[in-house]
Amino acid sequence: MHKIVLFILLFGFISALPAQSPLLDLHLCKLQTGVFTKKEFNLINGDTIYKKFEKYLTAVEGVDSVLYVESFNVNRSWTLARYIVRGKERAPAGWQSEYDINGYKLIARYCEVETGDCNLIEKFSYYPNGNRMAAVSYYKHKLNGNSYFYHNDGSLKNSIEYNNGKLWNINAYYDQNGNSLDQGTICDGTGMVYVYASTGKLINMRWYKAGKKLK
Repeated sequence: MHKIVLFILLFGFISALPAQSPLLDLHLCKLQTGVFTKKEFNLINGDTIYKKFEKYLTAVEGVDSVLYVESFNVNRSWTLARYIVRGKERAPAGWQSEYDINGYKLIARYCEVETGDCNLIEKFSYYPNGNRMAAVSYYKHKLNGNSYFYHNDGSLKNSIEYNNGKLWNINAYYDQNGNSLDQGTICDGTGMVYVYASTGKLINMRWYKAGKKLK
């Protein structure tokens, strides 16, 4: 009933569209160029439809030699990884992404090459029509930074800032017609949060202190 409660429940939940095809059409590949090193496919009406593949792309970005690896295994995993290459060694660097069978991004991890830290994570969920429902940011498994929630038509519903797992600020709030709504008085974890229906009707108010909801 209460939107903020619903959002919190969504934070740890990843919702993706159900698979509509057990195979992958070539044009859905994330790397539009590169070299296939492994592939299993069927030819359907003259089109190459993949069951498995691995694809590499090398590039020079600034002073770095970079390797991208896309790996697809039907009904198991679909990933796109980025590595910094130094001699014979390679280390994850930048965004590493995971997708569902339809190509919708589910998880992204940001890796620091020097430390090996991949603790910055974004999770994504979707409506049945394919529009994004939420993009939620974590650090070390706690909500952190800005998370974004959307209406069914794809328009922004609200932007919420978290700090080490605590509700910190409401940066924006819109009804389903795009009208801006009062976010409340919360600032750096303390104050009132207004809760609205999708129509923009105010349905509840909640008080927070130091990022925690008061009973």
